[in-house]
Amino acid sequence: MDTLARACVSARLDLGFPVLTLDDELWEELIRQVLPASEVDELFPELAEHASELTRLQALPRAERALELAARLGSWEGVVQGEEAEVLPRGLGRDAREAVTPLLHRTGEAWRAAKILADLGDPEAVEALSAALPWLKTSDQRWTAMALSRLGRLDLVVNVPDDVRAAAVAAPYLGFRDHAVVTLPLDYRQLEQALPELERLLHEELRPGAAYCTITPDEVPIALAALGSEHVVVRRHAVCVLGEKRLGQEEIHPALMRAAEEDTSPDVRRLARLSLEYLG
Repeated sequence: MDTLARACVSARLDLGFPVLTLDDELWEELIRQVLPASEVDELFPELAEHASELTRLQALPRAERALELAARLGSWEGVVQGEEAEVLPRGLGRDAREAVTPLLHRTGEAWRAAKILADLGDPEAVEALSAALPWLKTSDQRWTAMALSRLGRLDLVVNVPDDVRAAAVAAPYLGFRDHAVVTLPLDYRQLEQALPELERLLHEELRPGAAYCTITPDEVPIALAALGSEHVVVRRHAVCVLGEKRLGQEEIHPALMRAAEEDTSPDVRRLARLSLEYLG
């Protein structure tokens, strides 16, 4: 890195232009930190254009803004596009729900609408998601089923392929949960109830290395209790989500020590040791 930094400085001094090394996610922040505003505007005019467009969108009435963002979902044209157009509606509540819901009827776009509706955490979306589920296919159906589950209505995910139902069962325990404006409390009961029927598929959906959800300090007792579950999938998930320093260690550390030494599953023991290493 020192050599790279020296090369960047040398390029600026000897060649008269800046050379930057950037992070894929934080590149705009890094540019604004290391360059004066005049050079940012000169060398990266797209950043000023992007800021101007965000200001314009912010000035629109909420319903109109939601409709504009919904129209940009999945598009890679324009200043605000793709993933950013998925994130921005989260603060628009009912207006976002009303703008996005019609997309449930568009093949290839329904999955994005379902994800946003789940992120909004609005139970008013359940009826539209449930109505769309039977006729949707592939990823559209999968994400719609997951959305229903994230909204607490796994009971409506019926007459779908087993892999779709397994994805729905697993959804509240994965990182998608962290995107939500409103999050349902951690509850392992629906996972435990589904395991006898969908065990192989759920082992895969919730395999080690999957992006598990993060939990709050209030949910620590639920995860600690899950260490006593008869199901490896549940215990495996619990030892991983407990391995966060921000949750504290008074109760967690001894529980993970027991899991690392005594659990009957080699996977759970290994993952418990990894969580302990992270906790220090």
